[in-house]
Amino acid sequence: MEVFADVAFAQRQRLHFIETLALWDGTVQRERVSASFGVAPTQVTRDFTTYRDRCPDNLTYNNRLKIYQPTAQFQPVLATGDPEEYLALLKAGIQAKTVKQLPSLGLHPDLARHASLPAPRARVLPEVLRQLLFAIQRAHGLEVVYLSMETAKPTPRILWPHALFFSSEWWYVRAYDSKHMAFRDFALHRFDETRAHHAISPATADDDKEWNSTVEVIVVPDARLTAAQQSLVARDFGMTRDAQGWAWKAQIKKCLVGYFAAQYWLDVQLNRPRRTRVSLRNRSDLERYVFRAGAGD
Repeated sequence: MEVFADVAFAQRQRLHFIETLALWDGTVQRERVSASFGVAPTQVTRDFTTYRDRCPDNLTYNNRLKIYQPTAQFQPVLATGDPEEYLALLKAGIQAKTVKQLPSLGLHPDLARHASLPAPRARVLPEVLRQLLFAIQRAHGLEVVYLSMETAKPTPRILWPHALFFSSEWWYVRAYDSKHMAFRDFALHRFDETRAHHAISPATADDDKEWNSTVEVIVVPDARLTAAQQSLVARDFGMTRDAQGWAWKAQIKKCLVGYFAAQYWLDVQLNRPRRTRVSLRNRSDLERYVFRAGAGD
């Protein structure tokens, strides 16, 4: 970190981003950095020059592919090497549709005071994340050892992963599973081992219909609340009025509806409306997605 002590905060954020991508993705493109931070390509070129001047043994440029890659001697200087750092970066991009704001990569000293509730942290093994990202990027399979609630012991299986997603508190990988011969979801922290498997996948990402198609969810205030309480819930959720009353509508991947419903207690019927606060207007349309096992064990 000391080698970048005199670098301006904004540039240091970009350098941190560059190094994090090199560490986990194995490649960095000027265009991705430029688009992520909304800066000119010429500025990004200067960023790479600065980084390579100060960490000469970390990055090399591939002229044929027009990308930067980590060298065999690569050692992170700004990045921590913790999988949570990369996953937080992905989450920031998902939530903000941009990575212009990167709270996971260091807070500016002038920001307002802030705090968050402590939460249990499930540990993702660094090598597991690297292997999953490698397999996703190159459409390769993985031989894995996975701990599941179904067997309560480590289980070997072959997966062909194609996407990551975050739900409430855990990260998952969406993959075709040789055991069930179907696309399933697997919690990243439950992988014990991973290694490359080069057999051709029985199905591609395009075949994952429930990942590639969406369904509308219509969330409304719980009908057992008073009118005043319903208005307050509508405000909490950013609802607007339609012909039937308050509603919040969103398109969600079909395979993620169950996770969404569980997060807001929409998959259970409780006799305590203040606990649930909201319900699904189109519950019957979503039952096949809500009331089923959503994870890969």
